[in-house]
Amino acid sequence: MPPGSSTYAIHIIMDRATGKTMNCLVELETPADAADLVTRFTATCPRRKIGDRIARLSVSSQEVLMGTLFPKAVCVVWEGATPVVMPASEEFPEGFRGFCLPEHLVATRRWAETPHKVCAAPLPPLYTH
Repeated sequence: MPPGSSTYAIHIIMDRATGKTMNCLVELETPADAADLVTRFTATCPRRKIGDRIARLSVSSQEVLMGTLFPKAVCVVWEGATPVVMPASEEFPEGFRGFCLPEHLVATRRWAETPHKVCAAPLPPLYTH
């Protein structure tokens, strides 16, 4: 949950080429809240499925979240949610070029121009027993 917010931040990661959903990351206030959620989910959902998909829950870190959200940001090390830009390397001689690439901005512009193409489907139930 972002500081000062009453809602949880949920990040659904999609494969760029196919558009299929992969991981889902949920931000909670504290690591203890995350551990409690995993424990409760495991206890109340023995088949561990959400809809038709098998769900594996684990506690992660802010560094993993940020690295997952910004996979194209090279020469960046995360300290919590703070990016630390490293010098260019042999593997990435151009170094850090930003968090958004031109292709991301083009896709965002296309979506903004035609948002009606995004269909809002009803959400599946959280648990199936």
